[in-house]
Amino acid sequence: MKVLVTNASSDLGLSLIQSLTKSGNEVYAVDEHLINLRVKNITFIQEDIMNLHHVNDRIDQIYHISSNLDENHPVESALKNSFGTLNVLRIANVKRARIVLITDPSVYQMYEIPSETSKASIEKSVLFAEALTAAYYKEKGVDARIARACDVYGPTQGIVTDIAKLSMKNLEIQVDDEDAYPCYVEEASTAIIKLMQSDDQDVKARPIDICGYKIDKEGIAKLAKKMLNSQSKITVVKNGRKAYRPNAELAKKLLKWEPHYEIKEGLEIIIKSLRAGDKSERLGRVKRKNNAM
Repeated sequence: MKVLVTNASSDLGLSLIQSLTKSGNEVYAVDEHLINLRVKNITFIQEDIMNLHHVNDRIDQIYHISSNLDENHPVESALKNSFGTLNVLRIANVKRARIVLITDPSVYQMYEIPSETSKASIEKSVLFAEALTAAYYKEKGVDARIARACDVYGPTQGIVTDIAKLSMKNLEIQVDDEDAYPCYVEEASTAIIKLMQSDDQDVKARPIDICGYKIDKEGIAKLAKKMLNSQSKITVVKNGRKAYRPNAELAKKLLKWEPHYEIKEGLEIIIKSLRAGDKSERLGRVKRKNNAM
């Protein structure tokens, strides 16, 4: 199969690419932060999703990771979520490719009053992306699915990873008083691939939550502190908003999937990865220093 993956440099994108290529698929990896390169059965395409209007080769499947949630650049984020998704859906329609839209539901109801326009515009753009995907299924017959990937974390990204990084440096950890549903990136990618491969009519054009087990964010911070013997101070901020509460029942029923990693196991993986990266960085500094002498 020939598979297109957007936002390919993200932890989730890289995990999907690894699994897809291992299964013998040919992957086109699209991301503005990549360089144009061909490696074995992966073609890296440096392109902003806003400018992606055509792919020359046949495409059988598309994994569109729409996770532009930068509150400092709400216009760009909203446009990428909306018009960027439109571009990908047009490609899916022309190529008659099956598509999974992957969104991050942490943005839902993230604002309290209408004047918080940056947050509101981002939320509405993500909801628009989901609605547009469902509309392409209904009106144009595109085989579309929607995965809401909740609190996904990996080697470089996610709430669990952010907390572990702060704890390793003994820095203050500030969390809100909401629950989290952390899902390790490899488990999330497994669920999303199952969603792509499913021939069940019930998976089409409906949001399916891909999430881990519920835990409050303060609990994650306390566990990270304990595991790292950290001196970090934990500050809990009252949020007051109505946070999105994912439900994994559809994933269990339709995809026969549920997470296996508890938060402690996930933290162990992340801490090991961060320590390995820190060690590599220190070795690199030593080598550069020696070379300069």
